Amino acid sequence: MAFTDAAGNFLVQPSTLTGCGYQLGNGKCYATGAVTANSKRDLRTESRFYDGATVLPSAERYNTFAFMNYDISDDVAFFGELGLYNAETEALGSAPSSLASTPILPIDKVVTSFYLRLQVADQAGVLARITGILAEHNISIDALLQRESAQGETHTDVIILTHNTVEGEMSKAVAQMQALPTVLAPIVKIRKEDLT
Repeated sequence: MAFTDAAGNFLVQPSTLTGCGYQLGNGKCYATGAVTANSKRDLRTESRFYDGATVLPSAERYNTFAFMNYDISDDVAFFGELGLYNAETEALGSAPSSLASTPILPIDKVVTSFYLRLQVADQAGVLARITGILAEHNISIDALLQRESAQGETHTDVIILTHNTVEGEMSKAVAQMQALPTVLAPIVKIRKEDLT
């Protein structure tokens, strides 16, 4: 009796359906024969998993509702409603084996873009020195904004967005910029991740 197709896939189905070849317990069984396009759409296939692991989740749901109505007088009524809904689901499965051999990249080798905010002295040549340090570390600027100093202020904020660069090079550049006498506060460095 065959439980899998040529690719090793099998079909887990409710025990109440015909064609059960091996009972798994908890109302589920392996179906006999191959998984085909004609298999029921609400049944899920799974590849080479051990007994007891399935993509068919168990679910527990609780829904409670209460309503109260009290007539205080002919013209005035008091009422209240209370609702509670809770749902939990659980499915078992194994972790993909392909992730086990995936190397973890050291943080100084990660490539990403950055947001930098620097508080600097409002003097000629400060921006040139900062952008020069970034260029020395092969860091390309995507956008730059220098805020105008307020009346009587001797410092300003510079905000820099970079293109993708290596984290290690960015750390070296930030350390170099931080050592400048014209950088007046700790540099804010935030990684930007593209989640699209």
